[in-house]
Amino acid sequence: MNREPTHHPSAPDGQQLVLEGAALEAEALRLDSLRCEALLKGDAALLGTLVSPALRYRHSTGRLDSRDSYLAGVASGTTRYLKIDREEIGARAVGTAVIVEGRVRLEVELEGERRTMSNFWLSVWAMEGGSLVMTAWASTRAA
Repeated sequence: MNREPTHHPSAPDGQQLVLEGAALEAEALRLDSLRCEALLKGDAALLGTLVSPALRYRHSTGRLDSRDSYLAGVASGTTRYLKIDREEIGARAVGTAVIVEGRVRLEVELEGERRTMSNFWLSVWAMEGGSLVMTAWASTRAA
């Protein structure tokens, strides 16, 4: 079965590797961890390499962000992630996409107001232009 290649940092000279199944799932989990690191550092440039131009990011409040508004919130400091604790994380490859889900406990500062949240989330990582990127995120508040 033909699979779209994804760039892997360990590939020599920027070559692309073909990942599928468990390896594709592991790559999505690695990239999602990198996304969390970028959020904690407020690194919108790194975050921009991890998300699709067509990103749809649905917050637990119901608010919807595009790629541009998601990155702008991080870059401006309007949204500051202070703590991200993920648990119950799972990943499932579906073709060349991966569904990642779990529970997250967050400490964030939104427009100067500090908040603590506990959410369940589901994200979709898909192949675009030879790279695996997050194309969708949705979260709901945990009881």
